[in-house]
Amino acid sequence: MNEQTYFRRLAAHDEWANRKLIEALRNLTSPPQRALDIMAHILGTEWTWLGRIHGSTPAMKVWPGISLDACDQELPKLREAWDNLLRSTEFDSTYPYTNTKGEHFESNVRDTLTHVFLHSHYHRGQVVRIIRELGVEPPYIDFIESVRKGYVTG
Repeated sequence: MNEQTYFRRLAAHDEWANRKLIEALRNLTSPPQRALDIMAHILGTEWTWLGRIHGSTPAMKVWPGISLDACDQELPKLREAWDNLLRSTEFDSTYPYTNTKGEHFESNVRDTLTHVFLHSHYHRGQVVRIIRELGVEPPYIDFIESVRKGYVTG
């Protein structure tokens, strides 16, 4: 499997898992604000890294404070942005950026992609825990499940 296929699979899982959690939060009578904030942060951070890679202003802040509906509306846009990047990038290429603390760094695309998808997975785990603490069974969003369900192919 080449790197493009590998990262496309991770991007597909990312979208699937985000969608499953948004659906789970939508099914709660009163979703906890912390869970909503974390979901928005997942998407905001992905947009932030995409902006850094492209050398452009991110489409969203790291902690954007957007609604669940707005999160849902961002998913297809993010998927398209990841697909476009993965079709055209050199994984070894590096780019300079400034983080939210004003520190300057240079990273390669491969490491950034790995970071972004692991970061999102970490925070989805936090949302799962919040849902479970409410006494509700959260969705099973592990990578292998997205493969079993046929959402991730290749």
